[in-house]
Amino acid sequence: MAIVDIAYQHQIGTPIPRVEYTADEVRAWGAAWRELKESYPTHACKEFLKNLDLFEFSETEVPQLEDMSAILQEKSGWQIRPVAGLMHPRDFLNGLAFKTFHSTQYMRHHSNPMYTPEPDVIHELL
Repeated sequence: MAIVDIAYQHQIGTPIPRVEYTADEVRAWGAAWRELKESYPTHACKEFLKNLDLFEFSETEVPQLEDMSAILQEKSGWQIRPVAGLMHPRDFLNGLAFKTFHSTQYMRHHSNPMYTPEPDVIHELL
């Protein structure tokens, strides 16, 4: 199922379908994770650092939104809901008011793993 279809067809309260990322996408995730985790001790807030290990991020596997949502739900009551792309800020902020974080599952292009002009799964989770 295409990422956009997952977002459009997802029903609140049902599991978020898993995305099969390509080898290039997994490498992009791994490169970003390797570089960003080095900056966390000096650049991330204490709440982020305290909870980072809960997610068991790995260079070799792109996290699935369903798994991340389950952890958030258990620890804080928050949930993740997939979206197909950019949202109006009012809709995004409305979700936050109801402990819902809207997230895309797209992956940036592997040729530049440290940059994308719009939100992607690296932006959302790391």
